[in-house]
Amino acid sequence: MASPAAPTVSVIHLLGHLLVRLVQAWPSSLPMPAVLTTLDLPTLRHPTRWHTADERQQRLQTVVSTAQQVVAAVRPILAPLPAHERASVDVLLRAIGKVIADETATDADGRIRERLADDKVTYRCQSAVDLQATLRKHEGSPAVFGVNAVISTTTTRIRACVALTGSTPDSETPTAVVRQLQPAEVPLPPYLIMDQAGGRGPTRAQVDVRSEGQTQMVALIPPSGGSDPRRFTIARCGISVATHKPIARAIGRSSFRPITPICVRARRSTTARSASSC
Repeated sequence: MASPAAPTVSVIHLLGHLLVRLVQAWPSSLPMPAVLTTLDLPTLRHPTRWHTADERQQRLQTVVSTAQQVVAAVRPILAPLPAHERASVDVLLRAIGKVIADETATDADGRIRERLADDKVTYRCQSAVDLQATLRKHEGSPAVFGVNAVISTTTTRIRACVALTGSTPDSETPTAVVRQLQPAEVPLPPYLIMDQAGGRGPTRAQVDVRSEGQTQMVALIPPSGGSDPRRFTIARCGISVATHKPIARAIGRSSFRPITPICVRARRSTTARSASSC
């Protein structure tokens, strides 16, 4: 699901935009400190274009140093405020700290440099407007900046709906469904039916552990590691044909889709249906 925001073009732009939003979110009950009033907001919003690697390095050094000074100065000022009054500012301060840690490193001589691509973490903040959005890429499709929307349904009802950051693998979505259902204290589905993204052993094990054995994954086994079609059997999924004919038929087909456009379908037991109030 695409975000209405767009990813920034560089860490220099991102930190500048976060500082601008920090000024805008400053609590009205507190006087704005000098470290914020002296910021050059137009330049932070629209950094001038650099033409050489040295110019880019200088801009990076300046914006990171400025952001570090701002964070160090405003945290003690915000500390006496109740949590709800400083919540929006705290989110931005954490985002600034995460961007600096994820995107940059400081050499022994104090020189700040941007990390190499292979040295950066997977879940990186890329927009000052949508802090949770990341790039999502499906093979054969262009990358989408946004969230991985997960919907768990029966044939008639939506049981769970979770928005995960875009780069979250589909194999992690079943456990997200279980995590959302557990605090609501509703019966967990005995089966979660999904495409082969949920068919690997680690995903099955995670669902089993998280649900304490109450929920079982039903999914095609991915072909990686071998293409022997005899591996794709109902017995491999541990489903009784006599007891669960609809599920067995789904597994027996070469492929199947959940009824929702996204990710997961849950099958409720008789107990779950009787316990449901809707």
